[in-house]
Amino acid sequence: MTKRANVHADIETTVELDGCTYDVYVEATAHGYYDPGRTYGPPENCYPPEGEMDILSLKSSVMDSDGQEITDPVEIQRVLDALPEGLIDDALWESFDDHSHGYED
Repeated sequence: MTKRANVHADIETTVELDGCTYDVYVEATAHGYYDPGRTYGPPENCYPPEGEMDILSLKSSVMDSDGQEITDPVEIQRVLDALPEGLIDDALWESFDDHSHGYED
């Protein structure tokens, strides 16, 4: 059965960039689905698992090492670009796995 869910993830992390330390806070909201597929039985009835996560909104704030919020959009983007690849998607999928958020069809 396909599971669908609206999910939310709050992410707090630290980014080291050009000798500076930044505290990064991201709120992400998404809608996703996951179908575990069917990997047993006759081949004609089998299909691979699949899923997709569509990010609906992202809100972020970036603080420097002195606790001052960064307001320059270019600097904010530079710090956000330095986040580990997959960090937001992984947090959303982890939230998706919480059955209290989803429904099956």
